[in-house]
Amino acid sequence: MTNDSWTPQFHLFPPQGWMNDPNGLCQFKSVYHAFYQYTPE
Repeated sequence: MTNDSWTPQFHLFPPQGWMNDPNGLCQFKSVYHAFYQYTPE
């Protein structure tokens, strides 16, 4: 993590393959969730 306010604090990436269209960001019971389309190939 960094203290620089202009640097992103998190970076979403899949374990392999590629991801597309991150969306559905929400918070439920103090836990943040991010959903995205994923192609493991």
